[in-house]
Amino acid sequence: MLESIAWMNEFGIIDLIGIIVSPIISIIILWLTLKHEKKQFRIQIQKQEKEHRENIEKTEQQHKQLLKQQQDENRIAAMPYFVMDKKIETYFENETLYFTISFTNEGNGTAIELTGKYIEDMSKDYLCPMCETVTAIYGCGCPFDYETNVATPKSTCRFDMYQKRIADNLGDMNIDKVTFSILFKDMYFNLYEQQCMFIFEQSAEDSSIRIARVSVGTPTLIETTSREN
Repeated sequence: MLESIAWMNEFGIIDLIGIIVSPIISIIILWLTLKHEKKQFRIQIQKQEKEHRENIEKTEQQHKQLLKQQQDENRIAAMPYFVMDKKIETYFENETLYFTISFTNEGNGTAIELTGKYIEDMSKDYLCPMCETVTAIYGCGCPFDYETNVATPKSTCRFDMYQKRIADNLGDMNIDKVTFSILFKDMYFNLYEQQCMFIFEQSAEDSSIRIARVSVGTPTLIETTSREN
């Protein structure tokens, strides 16, 4: 073995092998280096593309949030808000009790398409029913149609509500809690529902009506549009 190595060294074969192998090794090392750098470059490009997409998505999300915030601010600034007059007038006609209910728009915006929220799938014997209790049905004497269905800020609108008693065993006792809702849109055509309530009792002595309590809820947004700027 040693003799073979000595012989190869004597004739310069080892040097020749070194001359041949050394460039090959260098080429292999260079190829591996370039392959590694190419892989790292590809990884870096993918990382930059991902960060770029994330930045775009983040910017779009921020824009949507700002736009929604602006739309909400515009909507709230233009939101109508109705307050029900505590002095509800009452009268009898053909032995039917009627309540004249008045609302004042205390909001900053104008309300349009003002109407009552009617109970669906109820007998046609009841005109525009808005509330059903254990003792009676309450509804509009005619469809709730305030002038051109527009209520500007500080303006007042009203409608008459009838009582149709359905309990026969109460005698002269007439006391009830009436809860109903009105529907309206703002100038951006967002649809709101506002719940109202009053409690009354009728005197057994002279049949006079006393309103015990009146309250209204906050308008609830139930349908929105994209018409806001």
